[in-house]
Amino acid sequence: MEGRRGAKSLISWSQPRQTLADAILLLKAARAKAVPSPPPVEEPPPVPAQAPAKRKAEEGEEKEEKKARLWQHEDPPPPKLAGENWESPREKLKLIGELTEEPWTYFLKDESRRSFAAHLANPLGKARSAAWFAKVRMGTKWLQPSTRWGPMPRKTAWMVAQPCSCSYYYGGMEVQPIAYPMWMLELMQEVMPKCGFSDLAEMPDSCNLNLYEDGTQMVGWHADDEDLFQGKSKDIRIISLSLGATRHFELELNWPAPEEVLGAKQQLADGDICTMEGMTQKHYMHRVPEEVPLHTVLAKKDDLTLSDGRRLSGGELLPPEKKEEEEEAEDLLELPDPPPMDARTWKKTFLWQVISIVFVLIVTQLGTWYHEEELRKILANSTAGRGNDSAEL
Repeated sequence: MEGRRGAKSLISWSQPRQTLADAILLLKAARAKAVPSPPPVEEPPPVPAQAPAKRKAEEGEEKEEKKARLWQHEDPPPPKLAGENWESPREKLKLIGELTEEPWTYFLKDESRRSFAAHLANPLGKARSAAWFAKVRMGTKWLQPSTRWGPMPRKTAWMVAQPCSCSYYYGGMEVQPIAYPMWMLELMQEVMPKCGFSDLAEMPDSCNLNLYEDGTQMVGWHADDEDLFQGKSKDIRIISLSLGATRHFELELNWPAPEEVLGAKQQLADGDICTMEGMTQKHYMHRVPEEVPLHTVLAKKDDLTLSDGRRLSGGELLPPEKKEEEEEAEDLLELPDPPPMDARTWKKTFLWQVISIVFVLIVTQLGTWYHEEELRKILANSTAGRGNDSAEL
């Protein structure tokens, strides 16, 4: 089914950190800086007719750029439709940032290709986004289709507004549609006004949901250029809401010129909204990369001691090493814990202790009385003996 408003909503979440690819690139860049570069060779001023010669002279830089690029587009570039510009000027397309007073930030603004991407920090609040995270995760029937490469590295669902019954095809997979549940309509009524759409009839009529359960789950380089959305032939808007853990979102050009920046990156935190507008699906690829802890890269072979005494060794974070004096002191302080005791056992123990104390007091008192009685008898006998002796004298 053709998207009747040329838009769809993407809800994605999971858990932060620098990616493995980024860390490897940083290490390569540091290694390249450590190697002294040869002295520069002066070249004659380039002219348009000598552009191929210039590219040959800059072959080293081009190779370095290809190393940094993580993929290559297989299709040839399309023709430029407006002179040096890839697309005609933006006249009818209004950006979402122009439709609302919310503080949208455009981290990609390519007027030549009429391609734009924007970010809005969580406008819902932490409590609301946490509540929506729980409701969407529990209220969605998640699928994990298999491809020729194995199970898809995330879970997904495809929801549509009635009477649409279109399936979603991508990567050789077909995902059957689910009618919008009531909570989806409530979610759009809360989120879409932040994007300049207050009328339900103007809101997206389809939604692709992705669930990333941990940092290893991801989506690779792709474009939402299916015929369903017509993103290669006309301006469309794709609105993405992220819930849960922070992930990185990346875009890269399909056919960059030698002097152009490859793309853009944006960190998406809980409750953030992101858009891709215009002809972005025609000229850019995007992905949510795998999130790998940096210490698994930096400490793969070497040992690194942190400021708090902990060590990174073999990709593992180890506790600080203890001195012999500290170990001996800890051994002395390690006393066995008393066994657990319930209320009934405690009462019995307390009662027996009271009885024992009373018994000891009684025995002690009886012993005192016995000794006093024996002492009186001894004194009495002693007095009687002295009296008899006096009478005999």
